[in-house]
Amino acid sequence: MVNKIGLKDQPITKREHDALKIVDYADVLSKFIEECDTPMTVALQGDWGTGKTSLMHLIEECLWEKNSQENVPFLTVWFNTWQYSQFNQSDSLALSMMLNITEALYEETDFQDKSLKKRVTQCLKQFANAAFAAGASATGQFDNFNVFKKAFKESGDSAEASTDEAFTLTQVKKDLKTLVKKATSKIGAKKLVVFVDDLDRLQPKVAVELLEAMKVFLDIEKCVYVLACDYSIVTTGLKVKFGDKVDEEKGKSFFDKIIQVPFKMPIRRYDASEYIERMLKEINLKYVKKEDIKNIYSNLVKYSVGFNPRTIKRILNSLQLLLILDDKRKESDSQSSEPANKTKVLFGILCMQEAYEPIYEYIAKNLNNADGIMRLSEGLKSGDEFSEKIENNRLQDASKFCEAFIKCIQLDQDLKLSDDEMEHLKEMMSYSTLVNVTEQPQSEFDEDEFALYMRRLLNEEYERILNWSKPKFSKFRLAGNKAFLNLPPNVLQNSKLIFRGDRFSYRFGVGSASNHKVLEFGQIICKEFGWNDDWERVSKDESCDDDKFSFWFYECRHESEASLDLFENEVLKRCDDLFSMQNVWYKWSRQIKQVRED
Repeated sequence: MVNKIGLKDQPITKREHDALKIVDYADVLSKFIEECDTPMTVALQGDWGTGKTSLMHLIEECLWEKNSQENVPFLTVWFNTWQYSQFNQSDSLALSMMLNITEALYEETDFQDKSLKKRVTQCLKQFANAAFAAGASATGQFDNFNVFKKAFKESGDSAEASTDEAFTLTQVKKDLKTLVKKATSKIGAKKLVVFVDDLDRLQPKVAVELLEAMKVFLDIEKCVYVLACDYSIVTTGLKVKFGDKVDEEKGKSFFDKIIQVPFKMPIRRYDASEYIERMLKEINLKYVKKEDIKNIYSNLVKYSVGFNPRTIKRILNSLQLLLILDDKRKESDSQSSEPANKTKVLFGILCMQEAYEPIYEYIAKNLNNADGIMRLSEGLKSGDEFSEKIENNRLQDASKFCEAFIKCIQLDQDLKLSDDEMEHLKEMMSYSTLVNVTEQPQSEFDEDEFALYMRRLLNEEYERILNWSKPKFSKFRLAGNKAFLNLPPNVLQNSKLIFRGDRFSYRFGVGSASNHKVLEFGQIICKEFGWNDDWERVSKDESCDDDKFSFWFYECRHESEASLDLFENEVLKRCDDLFSMQNVWYKWSRQIKQVRED
């Protein structure tokens, strides 16, 4: 069904890979960087997965295009805060970043002034070591200036360490400025552009301290800093560091002092339909109708996870995995469940899992309640449903999501959920549990899973045999915790073969909500095949859900892990008996008629 498996979660580096249409923003921002005064700090703001790193790569590409066209090179340096924090260096991120910039300047420009490099790097390293020894933070709050002065003195500086803290700090900044100026001048670089990625993946307090350090140390001419961050992370970090007294206004004031150009990722301008279509094509996923992408898929995304490229990729990867599983099982009863239906229903369920876990749980528990599922949208709209589990500002979106989801469940054009549609939904929900990251309470025995398994097994086993004259009787179906096959009315009116299970036993028999003749019918079949020894030890009139009259041919108790295999083997033998003698079904019906007349 597919050729390429999976969408990797990596930022793009070339404009030809741009599926979000953000290259225009990259052009504008690169032009601003080219012409702006320095120092300058640009913040690309947005949630995780909204394309910040991709935009930074495109900005860098635009700058290097300027280099080749005008021979006015821009020196670019990358610093990934997440990588450094993973190696337990989160307490020295600012120093690590400055050392990283220093190394890059020498490597990229082949700068030969080794004494200056030694002075800067040794000072920074000594300061870090001294700070750690004193238990001071080397990241943002330089409260212990005695530690700093000691580090400066031990770096080999010929000048005496001043008792003036501001002067001491100025000496290091002066060396950094000299290094940037000499290194960039050597190659005629117009500016040094430092890309600082993944700030919003740090602990909020550490992210704030890194921003503080940048303001202290890196306020240097010719330098432009492009940060990938999230404003909410900054405000959270300020509260962690200084207490809950930090209000929104103070948080914004701190942000404004460090960031001169805030740029919010234009997620509202992203074309979700085009992006989803492009991702589907990238993994060669078939069976998706183009009109459904705009009318169904886009709405499911819009009212659940929102347009977040990373989340959409994750959903599509899960979708692809589940469709491969479905293809592997090769269900024979796909008349009412063509691949396009499966794909959009699974996509909707995966969006629901991601954004509305309470709704997912409700549907999972009400798969026999079509009316309850149909009323979900109205209940959410009025606030009656899930008001305690879903934030009030999301209830309207949740309602619209349910409207879109019910549309994608529909296999026809009516306004109700038919038995076939509910059966299909139940099957797709069973698949979705395989990729659900939350813990789902599970009983010792899952009745619905058993029914799904039996229906699939029987439909595959007897695909060529189930050929009743009416489509209604052409396959095994589901109802609650049982799989069943409707019997033609000229065999036994309103009756069905039943396969059900509970935590005590598995059973195979015949049942009806209104026809008490199933008891005689069962006796005739048992007599025909010599099954008497089995059915005699099972209650012949025990009800089965809505089947008031039931006759059990065979029961297998839960005595070991092999019980299901024993039941499956025995049931297949008995079904082989039944379906190998279809020509005598009408003889049995005549016998039943005779019993009735007698």
